[in-house]
Amino acid sequence: MDTSILLGKTRRLLLFFQKDTGKRINYQDTARTLKEVIPSGVYLIDPGGKIEGCALAEDFKCQVLETRVLQKQCFPLECIDLFLRNNPPATNLLQEPYRCVFFEGLPCGFEDINAVHIPISCGETRQGTLLQPRRKKAFGPEELVLAEIGAALLGRKILNGQTRERNERERHKEALEQVVRSLSYSEEKALKSILQGLGGLEENLVCSKTARRYGVSYHAVRTTLRKLESAGIIKTSNLGHKGVHISVLNPYLYEYAKETEAADALAVREKPPPSPPTLLNSMKY
Repeated sequence: MDTSILLGKTRRLLLFFQKDTGKRINYQDTARTLKEVIPSGVYLIDPGGKIEGCALAEDFKCQVLETRVLQKQCFPLECIDLFLRNNPPATNLLQEPYRCVFFEGLPCGFEDINAVHIPISCGETRQGTLLQPRRKKAFGPEELVLAEIGAALLGRKILNGQTRERNERERHKEALEQVVRSLSYSEEKALKSILQGLGGLEENLVCSKTARRYGVSYHAVRTTLRKLESAGIIKTSNLGHKGVHISVLNPYLYEYAKETEAADALAVREKPPPSPPTLLNSMKY
């Protein structure tokens, strides 16, 4: 490969992974870009075998891949084991003639498949595998370098996304915890009643019914809703006699609800049984 072509392909990979910084990874676009830079099929596979993105090679229509992998969007366990064993990368894995390169022992209509397995890693954690098969032509040194660069850039982007999601979760958690710390005892009970009434990101809530059902005051329910809304946890819309429409803006609210429910259930289980009546208590005067 000419040096100018190699530089051009490298720049294209760099520009692709640098764009849309801060957004979720589009694995389909990533697979298509890798296919254009390195002519081959491309499969981006997570550690469990799920295909996150793929771009198929035009000259490689495999019935086994179609029925066993693509229809299920997942590689089976035997393939996952093969991918995970190939660390460091396995390059130019040439099939036995007319034997499947993915499934041991299966016949194949091709005899000239080359495949490359490259780990996609984030720091010391493996996040998946880049699999690139193609017919007839072995992968050259420059193409293998480009594949390594692509896998490394994708791994870095995955790591950045995980860090961003973790930081966002911590912000959501802290915002909710600040509200909870400001609640009175009756408002804490009102919060639990509100959480039990929420079934999704969008929900209608009748405050008076919620208050009666869970044994809290109407005022406590309304005050708790106002505090949640002022902190950006929820957004409410007045529906008149139909109650209040609640939109959940802070996804940690549901996690908090599950944690609270689990803690309450544990407290009930660990509550000591009532002591048996003593002779003194059972005496009648």
